[in-house]
Amino acid sequence: MKQPGRGRARGQPAGEHTDEIDGGRRQRRPEPVLAKLSPPRLHDVYRRSRLFVQMDRAHRSATATWIAAPGGSGKTTLVASWLQARKLRCAWYRIDRSDADPATFFHHLSLAVQRATPRRRRPLPRLALEHFDDLSTFSRNFFRALGSRLPTASVLVFDDVHEADPRLHELLCAGVQELAACVHVVLISRAAAPATYARMRANRELLTLDERELKLREPESQAVARLLSRNRARPDAAQVRSFHERCEGWIAGLILLLEGAASGAPHEAGLDEAGTQPLFDYFAAEVFSHRPPADRDFLMHTALFEDFTVEMAQRLTGNANARALLEDLVRQHHFTERHGIGQAATYRFHPLFRHFLREQARATWQERDLSARQRSAADILEALDRPEQALDQCLDAGDHAAAVRLILANAPSLAMAGRFGVIETAIGRLPDSALEGEPWLQYWSATCERMTDPATARERFIGAYRSFSMVEDARGCYLAWAGIMECSAHIWDDLQRLQYWFAEFDSLERRFQGRVPLDVEERAVGAMFVAHVVFHIVEWDAIGKWVRRAERIARQGSDVNLRMVIVAALGLYYQWMGELTRYDALLEVTLEQAKGSSATPLARLHVALLECQRLLLQGEPRRALEAIRDAAALAESSGVRVLDRQICVYLVYAHAQSGELPAAHVALDRFRALMTPDHKLSQWYLAFMHGYLVALGGNLSQAQEHVRQALRIAEAGCTSMPIALAQLSLARLLVQSGSIEEARVLVESALIRVRPMRSRLFEVEGRFVQALLHIRAGEEAAGIACLRRAFALMERHGFRSYAVRDDSFLASVCMLALEHDVHAATARELIALHGLIPGEEATMAHSWPWPVKVHALGRFEVLVNDAPVRFAVKAQRRPLELLQVLIALGGRATPAEEVMELLWPHSEGDAAWRALEVTLHRLRKLLCCERALVVQSGKISLDARYVWLDTWALERWLAQGDAGKPPAAAMRVLALYRGPFLGRDAPPWALPMRERMRSMFLRALERIADAHVRHARVQDAIDCYRRGIEADPLCESLYRGLMCCYARLGRHSEALAAYERCRALLDTQLGVAPSRALRRLHRRLLNEASSVTRVTRRSAAGCT
Repeated sequence: MKQPGRGRARGQPAGEHTDEIDGGRRQRRPEPVLAKLSPPRLHDVYRRSRLFVQMDRAHRSATATWIAAPGGSGKTTLVASWLQARKLRCAWYRIDRSDADPATFFHHLSLAVQRATPRRRRPLPRLALEHFDDLSTFSRNFFRALGSRLPTASVLVFDDVHEADPRLHELLCAGVQELAACVHVVLISRAAAPATYARMRANRELLTLDERELKLREPESQAVARLLSRNRARPDAAQVRSFHERCEGWIAGLILLLEGAASGAPHEAGLDEAGTQPLFDYFAAEVFSHRPPADRDFLMHTALFEDFTVEMAQRLTGNANARALLEDLVRQHHFTERHGIGQAATYRFHPLFRHFLREQARATWQERDLSARQRSAADILEALDRPEQALDQCLDAGDHAAAVRLILANAPSLAMAGRFGVIETAIGRLPDSALEGEPWLQYWSATCERMTDPATARERFIGAYRSFSMVEDARGCYLAWAGIMECSAHIWDDLQRLQYWFAEFDSLERRFQGRVPLDVEERAVGAMFVAHVVFHIVEWDAIGKWVRRAERIARQGSDVNLRMVIVAALGLYYQWMGELTRYDALLEVTLEQAKGSSATPLARLHVALLECQRLLLQGEPRRALEAIRDAAALAESSGVRVLDRQICVYLVYAHAQSGELPAAHVALDRFRALMTPDHKLSQWYLAFMHGYLVALGGNLSQAQEHVRQALRIAEAGCTSMPIALAQLSLARLLVQSGSIEEARVLVESALIRVRPMRSRLFEVEGRFVQALLHIRAGEEAAGIACLRRAFALMERHGFRSYAVRDDSFLASVCMLALEHDVHAATARELIALHGLIPGEEATMAHSWPWPVKVHALGRFEVLVNDAPVRFAVKAQRRPLELLQVLIALGGRATPAEEVMELLWPHSEGDAAWRALEVTLHRLRKLLCCERALVVQSGKISLDARYVWLDTWALERWLAQGDAGKPPAAAMRVLALYRGPFLGRDAPPWALPMRERMRSMFLRALERIADAHVRHARVQDAIDCYRRGIEADPLCESLYRGLMCCYARLGRHSEALAAYERCRALLDTQLGVAPSRALRRLHRRLLNEASSVTRVTRRSAAGCT
């Protein structure tokens, strides 16, 4: 869409233009010096030494100098002459109304710096859309880079700072402070420094020269008069004194009075309270009226330009004497500046003078004549590649057709430079009829609003799409469609409407096959894939073909930023699907690309988030925290804040999975502050993450309410994956709360939704929930099957975490896996990786990889990380005694006084306490676990999260009762009792615990055996009694039960043998005989055995 006359000829170097002369031959000429980017060329100026001294002082001691005085006070000339006198290098920038657009300001400022330092090729940062959320940070970075590019002790001048709006003042203030160490800044304004600079003023970083100091003293007025009267009659000193008093030291007024005196114009006026412009207009009118008509016409024509060359003036006015006239104005100091020299010289009228001349033109010319001259000026500006100034002229002239043409020709390059404000302002000056009749205007208007008002932008993209479709504009249709997708992904509101646009794109591809540029097609395909991921439409039938095309763009696409966006979306998709090998390959390539010099901060941020996702999925939240903090620092330092919400999401999960709940809540609060209230995806994340954090804090009922809210939001948006994720999380909470049936319905619904997605990650979580649900409902076989499926998926796909990891839930799942020997190695790996802590019910789980295990029943054995500890008897006797005492006293909240009384009964209080402290330290060291022992408020505890005791396990199981427990499970637990507490030779203080454990065990064993007998499982009862006898060979009640069971089965000989064994052990071990009850049972069994023998013999005799 580039128009003729725009840009350079192919192969033509920057900085030169070509003109067509001599029958088509081209001759090189230098590029004009833009007045905006260069200081004025000085001609016979009065050097104001008094002010130079103050400028020198400010240059040495402050970061910046603010020069504030009304127009025509000589501010610009003062600074230019001071720079010239001190031979200081400078970059000059004149602020105008176009700088209200930050992108335009930074773009033109880059050009000014490039002009000041042509040999330094390193580019300055370019403002992009992603920087607009934090312009102050971008400004600081830009000025920091600018300071490194300018030579030391250079001066950066900002002229006409009064034209800056409040936002630009904020950017200037932020940036100027970055230059304190290397570059002095001078700001020239008609107004005092606003409050934005108050801190700089208070810190003496900003010094001010005001109107009072800039006013001419009388001797200075006399010197100016002498300078201006070199080639004409000089007024006498009294007349100059009179002029000085009337002007009150205002240099513009003095020059006009001196000019009026030379031309014979009256000069009775003096300063009044109306301001400098009315007074200037009065004086200038008097002087202007005495100029020849041709000169007046020339001045009014050239005042249409902000700045201009001799060639431009000649083309517009037809005046062949333009150079001489302009040089005369410069020489006579008639408010005309010259920038540059020779053919490259550019001229600019003082703003007061230009305003006066434009008003004269409006009063002199008819409206149609003024418009015609403005169109002529626009043609000249366009031909010289000054499209923005040409556009202003067309709009001022009301030539909307030409304005539309210029907007459309230059919008792509302006957008590439991030200067959307220029496009938006220009379109805003057009009538509605122009916008309605041109789809590309609708497209660019929507593009400008896409980040600030996506809902309005989407409607405009839709309008543009309809218009493009009517005229068969393939490129326009694709780009407008991509805009609709990008806005929809941001709004996240209506899946049904989105499905319509998905189908529309299929129609587009059939309709315009092969007629769309590759870069345009890539943008549309990228928008399609990202929309599928953002809306979680990941059913393979819907997303499959877009995955393949997105992968190609991620590897070969021409737009780096688009590639990074697609890479981030692919990363999410791969982790959902469990394709972690492809994920890792993609991440490796992307990391290399992000290190390249062409990678933008936004691209690097996308890669950082991708790496964080991977680390969370690997179960490494600490490393993920480091990665996300690096990403947050990059966002802060670069000013790219468009991904701040995503950063907060990852901070919430990384902190939560690292066990840092307060920090996770802080990150959630920041997310809440950043979110747009009507953005449904943000609402879903807020409710879902809040529920997640509350659940981790232990409030399951409140967590359920938040997750139910997230489920309602997801169901309103009709998106499958958020619905499934909310259903799984709610089901998990319900299972943990004991609401099994509601959880069953939710998890089955979630798995049905997940199935067409082929998401292995969500299936893992669903199967885990199902497994725990079935086990707690008593459906052990179904639970084990689900557990086996989930762990098989984890091993196959390399998962070491899942979507929303809850460590207490995962610990329960791993405990089930260990108890039932389902992928036990993987369960142990997960426990070690995440540092899982078992719940209270795990106290019985001997298979859990406890840091410390202690067997005290039947023997005393300590295992650290499942390896037996070998003790050096003498050196470690006291720490082991301490451990035994703590177990004997219950292991929980044991008063230190009781421990000291048992171990150091003869020591004084302080000595006993010191001995206890030393022994505790030695015991911790022996157990290789600092957290195994807790000392609080004078009480000592073994921490049940890190220490397993067989006494605790047995006590907990026995306290629950044996009703409803499977016999096999009961026997596994009773197997813990291998004999008396601390073995046969226990010290006296162990006897209470010893007897307590023994009696509890025997009662439980007998209850189980009785239950077996009642259910006719006599052999199981026999096994039970035998197990008891192995643990306590001297327990008569066990022998009695065993003998009765044998008798029931008619195995009298075995019953009698059991009695003989009991009698022998009691005699040898204790020197006593069996009890009377056991002896009676023995006699009864003997009689029964004799009767059986007699009956058998008679039967045998009868047979013979």
